[in-house]
Amino acid sequence: MVLTSPSAISDAVFSPKPNLFRGETPVVALDCEMVGVENNQDALARVSIINYNGHTLMDKYVRPTKRILDFRSWVSGVYPWHLKEENGAITFAEAKAESHRILKDKIIVGHSLNHDFKVLELYTNEEDVKVRDLTRFTKYKNQFGQIKSLKNLTADLLGKKIQQGEHSSVVDA
Repeated sequence: MVLTSPSAISDAVFSPKPNLFRGETPVVALDCEMVGVENNQDALARVSIINYNGHTLMDKYVRPTKRILDFRSWVSGVYPWHLKEENGAITFAEAKAESHRILKDKIIVGHSLNHDFKVLELYTNEEDVKVRDLTRFTKYKNQFGQIKSLKNLTADLLGKKIQQGEHSSVVDA
């Protein structure tokens, strides 16, 4: 399936068709949500990977290894109960292993992927042709060369409103 127009892309992403392939595709989208932990650092709290057809390959809440100081729930959408083992949250080691396996040898699409890669401990060469980060493309920057937010890009290019409150890494991916 080749998506050529913004409306076709928007429809496929925001309303994936049940008859489209749900498994791993050569192109995937990635987004992570983070919480604030000790030493003024970010830690992975949720990781979402979506296939080319808009189907979710991975969406897991992750228990950070360091003590959480700020859930940032108002933006991350992550609350303390999400990160409890009994509610299905996985360890960082499990999240890292599963996400790295899915992302291996894929073209990874996203917005400000350097943040996601850092919390996933996924290190790529800056010249890696398999990364398609919207923040690297001039046509997705404003007239002053500044990076446009994902919220504004989605509204401008796809005519969809996202991030009206708490973020969803599935929607953002």
